[in-house]
Amino acid sequence: DALVEMRKVGLRLQQLERLRDEKKGYTHDAFAEWLAGIFFAEDGDGNATMVSARRALEGYREYEELFGVPAPRAFLIDFVQWARRFGFSEEAAPLIEEHPWLDEAARPLGRDEGEVVLLYESGFVDHLEEAALSFPILKSDRDRSDAEIAYVMTRRGPRGVYVAPRDVTIDYWLRVALPTMVETTPQLRSARLVADSLEVETEVAEDVSAIARLTFAEGEGKRLLKTLLRALAKWKLTKTAQKEGSFAGFLANVTAAATERADTRSWTTLPDAVSVATLRLPAGVHTVRVECLDARGRVGQTATFEQVVVAPGERTLLRHRTYR
Repeated sequence: DALVEMRKVGLRLQQLERLRDEKKGYTHDAFAEWLAGIFFAEDGDGNATMVSARRALEGYREYEELFGVPAPRAFLIDFVQWARRFGFSEEAAPLIEEHPWLDEAARPLGRDEGEVVLLYESGFVDHLEEAALSFPILKSDRDRSDAEIAYVMTRRGPRGVYVAPRDVTIDYWLRVALPTMVETTPQLRSARLVADSLEVETEVAEDVSAIARLTFAEGEGKRLLKTLLRALAKWKLTKTAQKEGSFAGFLANVTAAATERADTRSWTTLPDAVSVATLRLPAGVHTVRVECLDARGRVGQTATFEQVVVAPGERTLLRHRTYR
């Protein structure tokens, strides 16, 4: 079932990549590709594993440039292990040259040891809220088309930004509602995976909020222009109604105000970030503890997983989410 879902994810990511062909960043989802590689590797599909691994590596190169999120050590270890296992050792060589510690860290699991992988989701993704702005329409705009007025309004800026020269007369302040991105910083940002007196801290694998901010900012110009064009159309309808009578003008004003709402739909239940930690353990049954840490490294929450079975040469996936 997991493999079926991973293949669906792969197809969806390819579709999105084509849609985002002209964008400057975030053309690969590194974490999704890494996760796909994990499942393909468990299934022994070397070609599919390496395809996902290469795309994940390219994605993490983009992440480091865009968000300052480097490739997690756990991913680099996976890449080298998979390359060696499936006969692509030449692809591992540049990474080992760049990170010499990988040569030893990427050794295969022993006969009597397995690995626990923790996926830790923290907080909530940045979300959208409505902001009301007013843009000036000048008397000199009367002879312009709606598209021309909207364009020059974006250049002027809203109230508080636009400074009118003395010889300019403002005919109307056009109120619009726009979505704005609100940052949500979680109190608990990372976690520590503890078992058998061994411990390791998580590394960020997917900064969901950073990706949300980037994609939101990309559409800012077009979004503002479309909003202004819509508001201008309503304003002109209101002016026409006012000519027909005060009551008609009043109704048009009320309707325009009531329908001026920003589109604030977003994936509010997503985490702020997804972090990963891996820990090699002797094969057997273990008690595994997850210590969730704040920005100062203090433990703010603890989760205990009892009877975690670690099979020889295999991985056990654990997931934990904090909401504050």
